[in-house]
Amino acid sequence: MGVVAILLFQVGLVGTAPRLVLQIVALTLVIAAITFSYQTIEVNDTEVVSRFALGILPKRIALADITRVEYAPSSWFEGWGIRLTTRGWLYNVSGFGAVEFTMRDGNRMRFGTDDSSNLIAAVEQLIPSPTMAVAVS
Repeated sequence: MGVVAILLFQVGLVGTAPRLVLQIVALTLVIAAITFSYQTIEVNDTEVVSRFALGILPKRIALADITRVEYAPSSWFEGWGIRLTTRGWLYNVSGFGAVEFTMRDGNRMRFGTDDSSNLIAAVEQLIPSPTMAVAVS
């Protein structure tokens, strides 16, 4: 979003862009600001769902697919929004607290939150416990 703001500033200084282009870029910035203004994370009986403002861009993780959940903060370098990082996808709107979910296929995903302990506790209560193999003779 910062690149778009810089572009808008430069186009505005040059003054050669049509007014419609400036209005489209400004509208895009406003929509992005509203969309990423807050994030809601919901845990229900079957999944963990992260949604940005207005319910836009939901990301769902089935509880049955989760093998591990833990606190895994993000760094300033990873930024905010929806990002592919070296540790998997990150969905975050502010701050650096995050909860990381490891799935059965080895993929990882992090949801940013300022209440990581409660999110972890809620998910751990609902994750299906691994079944133990029993040898039958």
